[in-house]
Amino acid sequence: MQETGHAQLLALDGRGAVVTGAARGIGRATVERFAEAGAKCLIADLDGDLAGEAAAQINAAIDGAEVHATALDVTEPEQVEAAADLAVELFGGIDIWVNNAGIYPPEHLLETPKDLYMKILEINLLGLNLGVQSAARRMIDRGRGGVIVNLASTASFFGSGAYSAAKYGVRGITSGMARQLGEHGIRVVAVGPTITETPGMAASRADHNDGVERLVSMIPLGRPALPDDIAKAILFLAGDAASMITGVTLLVDGGHMSR
Repeated sequence: MQETGHAQLLALDGRGAVVTGAARGIGRATVERFAEAGAKCLIADLDGDLAGEAAAQINAAIDGAEVHATALDVTEPEQVEAAADLAVELFGGIDIWVNNAGIYPPEHLLETPKDLYMKILEINLLGLNLGVQSAARRMIDRGRGGVIVNLASTASFFGSGAYSAAKYGVRGITSGMARQLGEHGIRVVAVGPTITETPGMAASRADHNDGVERLVSMIPLGRPALPDDIAKAILFLAGDAASMITGVTLLVDGGHMSR
């Protein structure tokens, strides 16, 4: 017996969602998809002004959208807690938290100084862990479960250096937290994008286009991902269609890892 009609499986009507690093790229595309599905969203981004602009544009473009914005440095525990409290104030609780904020410096392993290595780990791994903790605490207190979506990468399955190390860690956090939080009705999942055409990737192309094109050439579908390709996968994982999915990393890679 079906409990939910197929038309509602991707609906997020009235659910409160926080998306970090969402002023542009994958995060913004995710907020757009969430808003279309009926979720109330908080864009939490290091660039608070750009976050506000994105929220205003999405509200203007999508009928009935309710998108708010706040500045957030994901490496500062007090700021992460404040963003979570703001979401509770705005929405009555947190149903979905997407840990999207991250950086992708293209430096080679042998050319990465300690300060940069630690910064990559701090933003991509520690910042994500702080988000999981803040979201999960409030979901547990509310007693209605929830979904936490983490951004991993195909680099969490291969590669070297700080970025790959951080993304390997994301997979570990996702698996471990899913086991710990399942009893509270909280699902923790990750998405593993391949090369994606974001502003950050555009910057990488400017300095390392040959390397980017080499990676693109390894994708069987013959193109890099677009932010919306990743956003649609996140929408699926956040909704009721994925109600029995937790602890896994869903690759959105055009077959990149099939070789």
